[in-house]
Amino acid sequence: MRRLVPAIALAVMLIGAVPAEAQSLLVLKVRSQELAGQGVVLVTLVSGAQIRIPVGDIDELLSKAVESAMASQAADRQARTTLELPSQTIASAAARSKCAKEWPDDFSMRAYCENQQREALAKLRDRVMNTGDMRTIRNKCATDWPDDFNMRNYCEEQQLKALGVLKR
Repeated sequence: MRRLVPAIALAVMLIGAVPAEAQSLLVLKVRSQELAGQGVVLVTLVSGAQIRIPVGDIDELLSKAVESAMASQAADRQARTTLELPSQTIASAAARSKCAKEWPDDFSMRAYCENQQREALAKLRDRVMNTGDMRTIRNKCATDWPDDFNMRNYCEEQQLKALGVLKR
């Protein structure tokens, strides 16, 4: 048996004799996957359960797209704990997700939240924080508030004020 590319998640799209709006996506945590012969992939879930899937049922393009998105998320998590701010695209997606989760039924507040996140990110981008104490502040606030640019900006502002008082 030949081992395929290790997987973190297996996305299963439930389709068939149902309207497109009723289709759904299910994500399973995968420990391993291997070619089991006869055109079948044997998938072992984190729980230890095994699923036999005919190779023809695997959507390679969608699988690659999901794998790419997961790699992008991992890279973004890494970037959030360093001095570098995430790209505009990634930051916008993170803000949309955060605000949708925080305000699922209130579209006015969701729009306000997204605007606050955008404005805070612009302030973070304008602030140069690449030396000594500044770097320490940027890293602390990024670690404390990885998904909230508004709070991260507020954190930096408060830390900079306190640093100014300490240096008098």
